[in-house]
Amino acid sequence: EFDRAKKEAEDDETRYQRALEKARTEVEKARGDELEALTEKMRKIEGDLAEARKQKERAISRAQQTR
Repeated sequence: EFDRAKKEAEDDETRYQRALEKARTEVEKARGDELEALTEKMRKIEGDLAEARKQKERAISRAQQTR
């Protein structure tokens, strides 16, 4: 169960990292209102990525405690 939770957290982290990279590329090309919207989207993705990393660390910690 803990291995599954760790894998899911790692998958989430990877997905958010890719989304963040894509958003950064789009921000480089954007102007005006589009730039503001993409910047906000990027902030949200950064928050999601941070949460995914925390979940992964918690999963790893739980797995180590059960060994």
